[in-house]
Amino acid sequence: MIRLLFFALCLLIAPFLSIHGHAQTFALVDRLNHDLTIHLNPDSRSLKVTDRMTFEGEGLLRVKLSSKLQITELRLDDRKVPAMAKPGEMLVRLSGGRKTYELQLEYTGQLPGLPADTQAAAAPIFFAAPTGSYLPGASGWIADLGKEFFTYTATVYTPPLHKGIVPGRLVEEATDAKSYKAVYQNSRPSDEIPLFAGPYKVEEKQHKGLRLRTYFFPGMEKLADDYLAKTADYIDFYSQWIGPYPFDGFSIVASPLPVGFGYPGLTYMGAHVLRLPFIKHTSLGHEVLHNWWGNGVFVDYESGNWAEGLTTFMADYTYALQKGPDSAKEKRLSWLRDYAALPQERDAPPKSFKGKLHTASQVVGYNKVAFFFHMLRNELGEDVFDRSIRLFWKNNSFQRASWNDLQAAFEQTAGRKLNDFFAQWLERKGAPSLSLIAAHREDRGVIVTLQQTPPVYDLFLPIVVEMADGKTQKTFYRFASQNTTIRISTPSVADNISIDPDYDLFRHLADGETPPILRDVTLSENTLVVIPDDDPTTKETARRLAVRMMDVSPQIVTEENGLAGQAPRLIIGTDAAVTSFLSKSGLGGPPTGIAEVGTARVWAGRSASDLIPFVVVAAQNKEALAALLRPLPHYGRQGLLAFDGSKVIRKGTLPPDTTPLRSFFATNQ
Repeated sequence: MIRLLFFALCLLIAPFLSIHGHAQTFALVDRLNHDLTIHLNPDSRSLKVTDRMTFEGEGLLRVKLSSKLQITELRLDDRKVPAMAKPGEMLVRLSGGRKTYELQLEYTGQLPGLPADTQAAAAPIFFAAPTGSYLPGASGWIADLGKEFFTYTATVYTPPLHKGIVPGRLVEEATDAKSYKAVYQNSRPSDEIPLFAGPYKVEEKQHKGLRLRTYFFPGMEKLADDYLAKTADYIDFYSQWIGPYPFDGFSIVASPLPVGFGYPGLTYMGAHVLRLPFIKHTSLGHEVLHNWWGNGVFVDYESGNWAEGLTTFMADYTYALQKGPDSAKEKRLSWLRDYAALPQERDAPPKSFKGKLHTASQVVGYNKVAFFFHMLRNELGEDVFDRSIRLFWKNNSFQRASWNDLQAAFEQTAGRKLNDFFAQWLERKGAPSLSLIAAHREDRGVIVTLQQTPPVYDLFLPIVVEMADGKTQKTFYRFASQNTTIRISTPSVADNISIDPDYDLFRHLADGETPPILRDVTLSENTLVVIPDDDPTTKETARRLAVRMMDVSPQIVTEENGLAGQAPRLIIGTDAAVTSFLSKSGLGGPPTGIAEVGTARVWAGRSASDLIPFVVVAAQNKEALAALLRPLPHYGRQGLLAFDGSKVIRKGTLPPDTTPLRSFFATNQ
C-alpha cells in the first residue's frame, strides 16, 4: 500500500520518477535515434554524456540508466523536467497523442578502474583507466527507452593522447592540444552502443571503399599491416560466400583485458591475444564473420542462438578445411572428444543455447551446432548449402532471425522439408552410439550389420571400404533404424571396412576413440581438487589455477579425501608434493613424452582399476605454477603438456586404440 501511495503521489508532482516492482503499461517508442555527446577522461575516470533522443510515442515512457550514473538535467521538448527519481529507472509522462518527441538527458559518473585481476575479468561491467577504457552497452551507460533497435550519432571527446571509438561510420576526426574528437554515425538498426578508448596508435587501410583500422597500443604498430591485410582478405572471402559486407569498415581495437568481443564493424580483443601469431589466421576471421551473423542478422535468442555455431562452422572449421582434409578431420574429432568429456547431466539441446556461460555450453552451442552444419552440407551438397546461406542473408539482413528462418532458407533452396533433420539434432540432447555387429566379405562386395542405441537417429552414415589393391571407396548410406544390414558393392576385393572413420557424424565416440584429455576432469561437476603442498602461497596459487581450469566452482578437498575419492580428480602442486600423492594413490607418473621436460608438466589419465579420469599439474616450484595461470585453461583438448614458464613446448594426446568400428577381413574369408 505504501508503495502504491508513493507511486500515485509521484505521478501528481512530476512526470519523471522512479518505480521498482510496480506493474505498468509503458509507452512503445518508434524511430528512436540517439544524438550523443560524450566526454570521457580515462585519467580521472570521469564520464559526462548529453543524449538528445528523438522518437515517436505516447503514454508513460520508462527510461533506464545505470544506477552508477547521476542525472544532472532532463528536458522533454526543451521543457525542463525535475529529476525526482531514484537512480536506475525513471518515468516520463508524454503528452496526449502519438507524435515525435525530443528527450534530452544529461548525466555524469565516476567509472570503476581497470580490474586488478585481469585474468578473472573476462566480462567486466565497465571501466576506465589510462591503459584503456571499455563501456559495453549492457552496462547501462546509455539510456534505454525499451526500444529494441535504434540509430545514433555519437561525438566522443577524450584527452588528446587517447582515442575514443564507438561502432559506426567515422565522419569526423580531429585532435588539438586539449582533446581528441571523433564523430560516428550509425544509420543501421542497432541494439547497443559500446564505447572504447585507449592511448592508441592508429593505422588505416582503404579497401574497396571500406575504412579498415587498427587501434593498437604503443609497441604493437608493427602488427598492423598484417592485421589490415588479413581483414581485407576475410571481408572479400565472406562477401563472395554470403553477400556484400554490411558495414562501412572494420576496426580492430586492442584491450588491456584478455577478451574477444565482436560488434558491428569492430572487434575488441586483448592486446596479449593480438600479439599471438596465429590469431590473425583464426580468431580475426571469426570476428569479421560476426558482421554477417549476429551483427548483420540478429539472433532471436528466445528460439536459441544459431549464430555462434554457424560462425564457428564458416570460420574456425573452414580454416581447418582449407589446410586439408586431415586438419578438418582433426577439428571434428576434437569436437567429439569435447563432447565425450561432457558429463551427461550437463548436456542440453542446441536450441536451448543462448550464449556461452561456461565451457559446457560451448561444447553444445558452438561445437555441436557447427557439426550440425557440417552434416547438413553433407546431406544437401555444397551448392545447395551455399545458395541457402546466401538466401538466408538476403531474407534476414538487419532483422531478428530464428532457427525456423534458417530452416526455411535451406528448405526453399533444397526443395524439400527438413523438419526431421533439424528436430533430431537441435531439439534433442544426446547423440547416437554406433556398433559394428558383423562384417562379411564377398567377391565384389561387403555385407555389414550395424546397430545404434535408442533413441534412434536418421543418419546419413559414411562407410569406407579399403580394397586389397589399395583403392578406397567412401559411400553414404541411410541408417534410420536400431539395426540394419547393408550390402555394399565394391570394385575389387575388400581388405577392411570402417564406419565413419573420418568423424563426419556427431556421435558418441567408441571406447577406443577417446584418449584422456583435460576436459574429462575440468567439465565434471564432481571433480575433487587435491592440493598436496603445505606452503600457503603455493596452495593459494594452486587454488587460483583450479578456479581458472574448472568449468564449475572447484571442490577442494584434503589429501586424505582425495585419496579416498571415487570421483574425477585434479591434482595441482609442486613436483615433490605431487609425486608423493601419486605414489600413495597408485596413479602413475607423467607420460614418457613429457617426463622431466620444462618447468611444469600436465597430463590426463584414467585410473587402472575403475577408469576414473584424473588430471595432474606438477611444477618445479610455486613460480612455475603461477606461470600456468594464464595459458593452461586454454588447453582443455590436450592430454599432455609441457611448459617452459608460460610457453607450451610440448602438447598432444595419447594415441587412440584400434576403433571397434573397423573390421579387417581374414585372408581366407
